[in-house]
Amino acid sequence: MDKINRLVDNWADGTTYIVEVATPTMYRFYRYHLPEEFSNEFQQAQQMVNIVSAVEETFMLKKQRKKQERLLRK
Repeated sequence: MDKINRLVDNWADGTTYIVEVATPTMYRFYRYHLPEEFSNEFQQAQQMVNIVSAVEETFMLKKQRKKQERLLRK
């Protein structure tokens, strides 16, 4: 995120996502703060939103988060 030209993150709060990808010959580290806020303008942020959605779906995290939110409201 820090290397994307013209992207200015003035948000003081919010979720930061970190993804590490490694193979025997390559290592990548990605860090994005609130990618959904930048996804309309920056395709890299949209790609991170897609990764987060895939992880949430794979591990059923959305379902768990909604359940936790219901419990907190009680």
